[in-house]
Amino acid sequence: MVLSKSTFDCSNAGANTITLIITDVNGNEFAVEVVVTVEEKTAPVALAKNITVQLNEAGTVMVAAAAINNGSSDNCGIATMVLSKTDFDCSNVGANSVTLTITDMSGNSHSATATITVEDKVAPVAIAKNITVQLNATGTASIAAADVNNSSTDACGIAAVTVDKTTFNCANVGANAVTLTITDTNGNVATATATVTVEDKMAPTLEAPVAITIDVDAGKTTASNVTLGTPVTTDNCGVTSVTNDAPAEFRSGITTVTWTAQDAAGNTVTATQMVTVRTYIAAFTRPATIQVPIRTTFSNIGLPTTVEVTYNNNTKQNIPVTWNAGTYNGAVAGMYELTSTLTLAPGTTNQNNVEVKMSVEVQPNKVPTALALSKNTFSPNIAPTEAIGFFATTDADDTEHVYTLVKGQGDANNNWFEIRGNALYLKSNVGLSGKTQFSIRVSTTDVYNNTFEQTFTLTKGEYAKAVADLKIVNTFTPNNDGINDDWTIPELKFYNQVEIEVFDRSGVRLFHTTDPEKGWDGKDQNGLVRKGSYLYVVQVKDINLMKKGVVSILKK
Repeated sequence: MVLSKSTFDCSNAGANTITLIITDVNGNEFAVEVVVTVEEKTAPVALAKNITVQLNEAGTVMVAAAAINNGSSDNCGIATMVLSKTDFDCSNVGANSVTLTITDMSGNSHSATATITVEDKVAPVAIAKNITVQLNATGTASIAAADVNNSSTDACGIAAVTVDKTTFNCANVGANAVTLTITDTNGNVATATATVTVEDKMAPTLEAPVAITIDVDAGKTTASNVTLGTPVTTDNCGVTSVTNDAPAEFRSGITTVTWTAQDAAGNTVTATQMVTVRTYIAAFTRPATIQVPIRTTFSNIGLPTTVEVTYNNNTKQNIPVTWNAGTYNGAVAGMYELTSTLTLAPGTTNQNNVEVKMSVEVQPNKVPTALALSKNTFSPNIAPTEAIGFFATTDADDTEHVYTLVKGQGDANNNWFEIRGNALYLKSNVGLSGKTQFSIRVSTTDVYNNTFEQTFTLTKGEYAKAVADLKIVNTFTPNNDGINDDWTIPELKFYNQVEIEVFDRSGVRLFHTTDPEKGWDGKDQNGLVRKGSYLYVVQVKDINLMKKGVVSILKK
């Protein structure tokens, strides 16, 4: 027996067809083909090694399987090397266990573990900004590291932001260099410098001496050698000077002395002190007479709040005045004289009891001057509850008026309408057909019974309904039961020129009217009611309509 192939290697993995030759003792041969399947089931040898990698500036790093492979091998060759994790970021800083899987050409695999140590050695990007701070009332200012941080960054995050100087005082006014330190979550550090400019813009406080009142020097209208007193000042960094603008001699009346305090930074503050040299009222200027409409209350007169007085030194001043109502009655026309109470200016007197007076004239009530109606047209189908329009009165004094329909010129159609409040209503639209113009006379009366009358012409508008929507009943039962006894077309009453005719089958006209509110009682020319159908002809000349149809009497 002889095989055509007896040795096999990795290249023969799988099915192999070979020939088996058998020879007997007499030299006869027989050949047969057989299949030899070669299997490779030996797993590879996976060897891995530990490595350390660095994150880049974006906070990421990629590791290839080859970087972990430590000489893995297979008798027939390696097909693939796969690493269980290849992408790492800031969250993976430290030791990371990974698995290297080696697969050979026959699909056999073997794995090995390794440790990938991820390190972040990229320092943060420290960015600082210059700032300006103000000293407070105690002469100090504080900053936080965030105040000078100008969006410093780090791929893996910032753990701490600090600044080397956070408090400042008067000695630091001006530019101060500070160092901003940024520490990331992995301990990397970066610094940047910034300038903190400290300013003192807080003005000093100044309390002027209290106001003083003095008399003029003997035989003069001025006062001299006045002792003003001592002001009280404070400042967060100290006051350097205090001055005032007091004159050598003070005139009669009130003089305002301005005190000024200044600190080392040039901030200033002022305060005033009133120095009054007493004078007295010698005369006053009488206010002009005020005219007011009737019913003006005392509080609404618009009285002057000040009055001009003349002092003994011939100076003039407007001082507050409070007027007394006395006998004033705004509801009664007439002239009223008011007295007053003066509010003296500081340092003045009214030792002569000068009394200030003025006059107020309450004018007679003014009568209404005009009457208007907001709308003078109405629809023929207007409801009794729907207002045609609203009356308004022109009246200089009054806002409340009573409106009534009155007799007189133009009152021809008063009985068709009524007034409720200031609204005009149509009592009923029955009998309106054929009428388009209406005349009414209206009176408006104020609370003093002053009246004004006006005639109004009202116009009935067209019936605003489509012809196609005109409803015509085509049956009725004239049996005198009080229900549907007459044939009518109710909507025709909203038109002005209407003609209605009814004919029997022979053409004899049984009914004719131009009054749209009049109905046919079903009777023929003999006064009998006969069941059957009848021809009607309806003409509405307002809208050029002619409509023909059949109406039926259902029963007697």
